[in-house]
Amino acid sequence: MSLAAGTHVREALEEDAAALEDLKWSWASERGKLVLPRAEHRRRTLHCITNRQGGHIPFIATHGDRPVAMAWLALLERVPGPSAQHRLVGDLQSVFVLPEHRSNGTGTKLLNHVIGQARARSLEFLTVHPSPRSVRFYQRLGFTGEGAILHLPL
Repeated sequence: MSLAAGTHVREALEEDAAALEDLKWSWASERGKLVLPRAEHRRRTLHCITNRQGGHIPFIATHGDRPVAMAWLALLERVPGPSAQHRLVGDLQSVFVLPEHRSNGTGTKLLNHVIGQARARSLEFLTVHPSPRSVRFYQRLGFTGEGAILHLPL
């Protein structure tokens, strides 16, 4: 049985803010993108999470009580068109799974949940800017494209 069998995915709540900040710090650390001091990063991230700035919806995956993965869905309005006045799309951001929970279905479970939530919100499509290592993962989920951006029609 995979570890993902004991993993639960949901939209993050305000009380998940510290756990999301920890995951975000790990995400940046793994990529060598630590610029801010930890205290400033925590302050800014907690403010963003608690105020839902910019239409970003955080999702969290937990295994037992431990946060193990996150994904952020940025909601973006498109210019109204002749066939639809209200057009909304999504961009996946800061998708991260702790190393010890990779390659066991956790990422797939997380992204399937986020994709389902995007469909429930009637988004037209999702985009993601994958790392070179994650391109095949997103392609297995139905994303298409090459290079710096992948696309999933909904």
